[in-house]
Amino acid sequence: MIEATFAQAKAGGVSVLEIGEDVWAFGEYFENDIDRLIRAFIDAKNKIAPKIDLRLQIGLSRHCSIDYLLQCLEPF
Repeated sequence: MIEATFAQAKAGGVSVLEIGEDVWAFGEYFENDIDRLIRAFIDAKNKIAPKIDLRLQIGLSRHCSIDYLLQCLEPF
């Protein structure tokens, strides 16, 4: 999914990509490993669209409780 995003951004002429992952997906896809998450985005950027300016973000789902979101944000 991440590589496809960079491919689409490159094909669309995007120069700055502000992208990230929602906190619930942090555990689901990256096993709560912040380095793994960052590496996944940077590796895809370097492989597919090295000239794009990457600005990582973290999403906070409004359907999640505040306590859950705070727990998820601890690694950040």
